[in-house]
Order: sequence, then C-alpha cells, then structure tokens
Amino acid sequence: MLVTIPIGMGRQLTERLSVGFSLIPSLSMLQVIPAPFSAPVTAGSSMPYYLSAGNNAPAMGGGFSAGVHYAFEKVSVGASYRSPVWFREFKWKRKDLSGASHSMSFQMNLPQVVSLGVGMSPAKNTRVGVDARWFNYENTAGFDEVGYDTDDSVSGFGWKNIWSIGGGVQQKVSKSLKVLGGYNYSGNPVPDKYAFFNAPAPAIVQHHASGGFMQSIGNCDLTVTYYHAFRNSVTGPWISQQGPIPGTSVTSKMSENSVTLGFAKAF
Repeated sequence: MLVTIPIGMGRQLTERLSVGFSLIPSLSMLQVIPAPFSAPVTAGSSMPYYLSAGNNAPAMGGGFSAGVHYAFEKVSVGASYRSPVWFREFKWKRKDLSGASHSMSFQMNLPQVVSLGVGMSPAKNTRVGVDARWFNYENTAGFDEVGYDTDDSVSGFGWKNIWSIGGGVQQKVSKSLKVLGGYNYSGNPVPDKYAFFNAPAPAIVQHHASGGFMQSIGNCDLTVTYYHAFRNSVTGPWISQQGPIPGTSVTSKMSENSVTLGFAKAF
C-alpha cells in the first residue's frame, strides 16, 4: 500500500511561463509471504524455509518534485523532475516454527522520474497530450541489487531503467459532455533472466489503453474511466544459490483492469 500527499505551490513568472515545486510526504505498508529478503531458517523443519512478513509493516518517507511549463499559442510544453521517494526500513518481528523470534528488515524506495510533455489544441473542442517519462530503477533501493547474499537471503528485484511514452485525447462533444481516450507504452523493467526473483511482483505489463467520459450536471462533474493493461509474460530459469538451474523455467503472466469513478462539485 502506498499513500503520497504532495504539498506544492506554483507561480506564474510571465504570461506564458510557470514553475512549481512540491514536497511529497508518503506512507507505505508492505507484506511479503514468504520473505526472501531475510535469511532462511531451519528451526522446526527438516528443510530451510523463509519466514513470512505477513503483517503490514509501515514506513514513512518523502521526496520532492519540481516542474516548469511554457504556453505558446496553441501548444504548451512542460518538464518535471521527481526525486526518489526515500522510505525508512520496513521492519518485522516474526516467529519461526519452533517459536523463536526473528527481526527482519527491508529497504525499498520509489524511483526518481524525469518527465517531458506536450499539450496542444488542434481544434476548438479538441485537446491532445503526449508525454514521455524515464524511471531510474537501477539506482533505487530494493530494485537495484539482485541475487543471493552470503546468508542466502535475496538482495532485490534487479529491475532495469525504463521509458514510458503515452498520449491522450479529450474531445468536447457537447456543452456538458467530454469523451477521453489514451494509450501508453512502457518498457518492461524485469529482465527475463530475473523472472525467478520477480515471481511475487511481476510488474511486466507494457501496452495500456484507456477511455472514458466527463459529464457536467449543473455545477457537478461525473467522470468515468476504464483502463486495460494487455497481458505480458516473462520466462527465465529457476535460480539457486549456485546460479541458474539447467532445464528449469519460471513464467509470470500479468494483465490489469481498472474502473475509476470521480465526482466533483464546484462551490
């Protein structure tokens, strides 16, 4: 679970140029079952096993973002930077099968993001937006490292940096109705060779389509949107402490669907 509450301010420097800055206090909660980031234990079992980090562990964090926007006649451009969102360590106290207590911890942040965007109005009732974003996972705690540590715990997911490119259209159909549509493509941060370590969290979808409408009713706005991420898969070998095991494979498949309802009232 992730909650971010940006607290920001913006200022119009000229008729066309605006800048903004925000702080991003955040709260995250994490549970991992089993928890491979902690050394396996053998107490109460004939085989080594990882403990369960089943209770949601909270961690406070924060970061910042800054951006600039410039408006031409029918085209506007913008750029922004969001720092990593740094969190305190997630911490758990769990018991093994024999009843002995163990302390576990894991460090996981959100990546820094650089964004570039262009907005335009090719017709009176039409708005179009296109943007590109770069996600720096390779220097983000929890995602940067990969493989087993000397105590046989797993050090991280091993994600790579990715670009995400998307576009959207808003068409005003009548005085009170607007229809929306969009498409986004993002790189896959999970290398095939690390599919084994990412089986619990296969964030591998790449093609995304969305649509919806915004209906004004008096001084109220109703917004309904639908989002679909098309299925993608990765396959890689089962990896032991000695390396990839020949003749084995792990495959993860993922797709997503989301419906959002929004209601706004002007006072």
